[in-house]
Amino acid sequence: MQLTSLQESAIVHRQLIPILNGLSDHDAQIIQLHDVDIPTQQIKPSNKRVINKATIAQFKINLSYESWYNVFNDEDLDSSYTNFLNTYLRIYYNSFPTQKVPINNNNKAWLTKGIRNSCQKKRDLYLIYKHTDNLKLRNYYKTYFKILAEVIKTAKNLHFNHLLKHSSNKTKTMWNLVKSEINKQETSDSFLPYMEGKLVKDHHDLVNRFNEYFINVTTNAYANTKTGNLPAINNLYSVYRQSFPQIQMAPVTTKEIKEIIKFIPWKNSSGYDEIPLRILKISMPLITSPLT
Repeated sequence: MQLTSLQESAIVHRQLIPILNGLSDHDAQIIQLHDVDIPTQQIKPSNKRVINKATIAQFKINLSYESWYNVFNDEDLDSSYTNFLNTYLRIYYNSFPTQKVPINNNNKAWLTKGIRNSCQKKRDLYLIYKHTDNLKLRNYYKTYFKILAEVIKTAKNLHFNHLLKHSSNKTKTMWNLVKSEINKQETSDSFLPYMEGKLVKDHHDLVNRFNEYFINVTTNAYANTKTGNLPAINNLYSVYRQSFPQIQMAPVTTKEIKEIIKFIPWKNSSGYDEIPLRILKISMPLITSPLT
């Protein structure tokens, strides 16, 4: 069989090497590729807002100084809310500055220097175990392997229990530990929706798509009833023939706004505006009036 120049070049620039990993009786295989230009992946540090007692106190002071003039004096509802949101975000961003946080890639903090040395010794013993018929040496390796496995299991349990014990959010910590064990990495696209087979990354585009759908959903449903495509809607029309009283829109009260904010859980979850729910609840006494 004749090989092309590309295939011959691939054979020359690669090398297959067996390796004894000591994990099973099957050897691992390492392929070395020579003269391959692989771009270096740059690890970017993440930005996190500084939220502590001092910054929260400053945030409340800045909110207390705000007069909300552009909110109370604007007669248009959409414009008034936009002014409120812009003012609130400006104070929030100024009160809680961002700082760069190094990414901790050490998901195995339980892996101490002693365990690393023991793992290396286990690999050395495995090489002897694989090429010897001495029963004492073979039994010694098996015993050493079982003891090391128990030591690693105990080290993991102690480390995980320590993290859970000193965690303020045990549920979140538990799921982070599960993700680290199954090596599941979150990406920035993990929670972005797909629409019409395409990933929607722009928040404004996403909002406009939802808005367009809910505006036209009743029009489309009414058009389908004329063609008989929606028998369930036709059934509703036949059942509810009587007229309904006109809906009366009562003014919103400050008490209602307070009750809505009180109902929000004390969590650090946030939307695209990066405002945690906990901060929203803390600022409740200072924003109920402009919201109302």
